[in-house]
Amino acid sequence: MVLNGNDLYIAEFIGNKISKFDITSPSPTVTDVITNLNGPFSIAFSGNDLYIAEFSGNKISKIDITDSTPTATEIISGLNGPRGVQVVGDDLYIAEVSTDKILKIKNFTLSNPEFHLDPNIVLYPNPSNDFIEL
Repeated sequence: MVLNGNDLYIAEFIGNKISKFDITSPSPTVTDVITNLNGPFSIAFSGNDLYIAEFSGNKISKIDITDSTPTATEIISGLNGPRGVQVVGDDLYIAEVSTDKILKIKNFTLSNPEFHLDPNIVLYPNPSNDFIEL
């Protein structure tokens, strides 16, 4: 869940959609924001862009909530069970439950249409006290 103004957005994993409702309404009505996702688990805002961790799809997608009919754009694929996503400044954080890792993409260009992680990249030593080599 994430609050944007008076609207509470909810990632519905089983329903494969993002819904929202106005928390100030005396009779709140749930509205579908986008459907046909692949196991949305976590969501985060950056401006009008809503980032979606699609756990079953092993990817991060985004939508522009100001669009009348938002379409999900895949921005990162090749993940391994992303369960969390967070945008802090220009950095994108992704929690991968299947690998027990938190990924940080520094200076991530949030308008980048697509970003692929190379599964052959290895960081070592793991764990490390001083440095990590790529």
